[in-house]
Amino acid sequence: MRSKSPAPRHLGKLASMAIAVLVPQQLAGQSGSQAAAAFDARVELVTLSVSVLDANGAPIADLTPADFRIFEDGTLQQTALVLTPAETPLDIALLVDLSGSMRSADWRGRARDFLEALSPGDCAFLLGFSTNVGGSVWGTPDDEILADALRQADAAGGTALFDALLIGLRELGAADTGGTLRGAARGSLNPDARGAQRVAVRANNPCPSTIPPGRENDPDFVRRKAVVVISDGADSSSRNDADAVRTAAELSGIPIFPIELDGGGFGRGGRGGRRGRGAGYTPLPDWARDGVLPALAAATGGKMVRGSDSGYREVLAWLHGSYIVGYYTSANREYGSAADFTRHEVIVEVTRDNVEVIHQPAYFRPTIDTEAAKYDVEQASDLIAEGELESALLILDRALRADPGYAPAYFNRAIARGDLGRLEEAQQDALEAASLSPGIADMHELAMLISIDISDSRAAWEQAIQAGQAGADLRPHFARLDAIGPAPDDFDARVSAPTIMVARPYTDTTNLLMDTALAKVFRTVRQELAAAPLLAVVVDPSMARYIMTIRGDRLSNDRPRRLEGEMTVTELSGREVYRKVLLLNDVDSPTRIAADMARFLRDLNDKLQR
Repeated sequence: MRSKSPAPRHLGKLASMAIAVLVPQQLAGQSGSQAAAAFDARVELVTLSVSVLDANGAPIADLTPADFRIFEDGTLQQTALVLTPAETPLDIALLVDLSGSMRSADWRGRARDFLEALSPGDCAFLLGFSTNVGGSVWGTPDDEILADALRQADAAGGTALFDALLIGLRELGAADTGGTLRGAARGSLNPDARGAQRVAVRANNPCPSTIPPGRENDPDFVRRKAVVVISDGADSSSRNDADAVRTAAELSGIPIFPIELDGGGFGRGGRGGRRGRGAGYTPLPDWARDGVLPALAAATGGKMVRGSDSGYREVLAWLHGSYIVGYYTSANREYGSAADFTRHEVIVEVTRDNVEVIHQPAYFRPTIDTEAAKYDVEQASDLIAEGELESALLILDRALRADPGYAPAYFNRAIARGDLGRLEEAQQDALEAASLSPGIADMHELAMLISIDISDSRAAWEQAIQAGQAGADLRPHFARLDAIGPAPDDFDARVSAPTIMVARPYTDTTNLLMDTALAKVFRTVRQELAAAPLLAVVVDPSMARYIMTIRGDRLSNDRPRRLEGEMTVTELSGREVYRKVLLLNDVDSPTRIAADMARFLRDLNDKLQR
């Protein structure tokens, strides 16, 4: 493995697996104790939207950093950031109910007045919804495209309130990175005949405002965000449920301000959302017994108001008077934790008397940080190419603290350790990378080559088999493989085993907890397929003979968390060959997932072999 070449020949597809750089460029040249000190700990900036009102309910806009005190889980934090309303423009998602009951409601003029009352530097995302979520448009408050969309909107159909809330939260969350919806220059707020969503964004539109990479915490680019929803009724047709909305809302940290029109009912009753495909609706969860939107407003630091002139003015006052305050916290990760996020209670106090402070009562910290690991791996890859192997190892160790299950970090560390002559450690890393992400030819090939170098015949042939299943050309390696030991008796049968790609089917629902649970399921299923003697797993669709899709329908909140769904296997032509109802009794335990999946995989193996 030792090579004088600055770029190890086993990098393969790494460039397509990593993303960008998190570590500042000036750290790249550090080594030894300098770099070790820099990489010792990872901290993150927690930002909160905070409104401060006087005894009359009017916003207080002249507070300074010295006026704020922030507590996390009862411990006083050092305030690192306070941005006044004048320093931070607003991004507003204005969600407008276009269901049939809104025909006689006086909402167009007030919605237009609300937009026009925003400041020149603010941006608005206007979204209509009825039975389905309709079209949408980004614009500045005085943009005619927003006024036109409001004038042309028609009211008819049901109320997909939960779906609209999720899309509004997603748009505001993606606005900073340019990941928002895009489309034609003009469009209707009403859904089309198929319920498909459209978005209108005029050329040269300054909205949404994006943040340059690496400047996310730069005060010059921080923007306040809020969701304002105008409706008169409870949800009646969403594909998502109330729990999915609350999860997304609390994780986003974006306050929600519901405006209830006269005769409205969304503060009381309604459905909890769909139970699953063709399975009807769930009742409202316990936290929403007194209304979904009042509970969401309280949980996010917003407020529910009546749809009168005073109600609109109250929301505007809150928005115009909100601060961004922030503090740094140690981003300790808990890989393998039963939860995907840890909840931290937050209290914000100000030094003035007779004031009301409104903010989200808690924030949620991910137990792992895959994005940080991706950034670090890209930095380490560059250092490996430059021959800075020890510095690369320090960054890769940090990447694995951020996400201890991130396979590309082990893959790169195997390369760096191998080039340093630390072959036993390199093999451990290469095997771990291949185990975490089976079906990637480059990972199995690297593990095979290092195993050959240390004459580990069993590991070398096993990785050769999995590399061959994933499409690697093994012919150049047979001589070296044969030199350390004979091929297994089942080599030919295993290399030609049925290849399966595991995928999640397309869904128009959004549930962050379900997504993270399914990610654990997919990883374990791929590992179990890789270990099956007569089945093979691949990630390249061109190498697959079958596609396995796993759909999640319900995820319990109690521990252990149970997942109900369905597993389907089809040929590339689309012909279905296998379908079973799936029940996993503990999605936070890889061992339990593997045990529950064993019966399905045995059954699938028998069917495919026949």
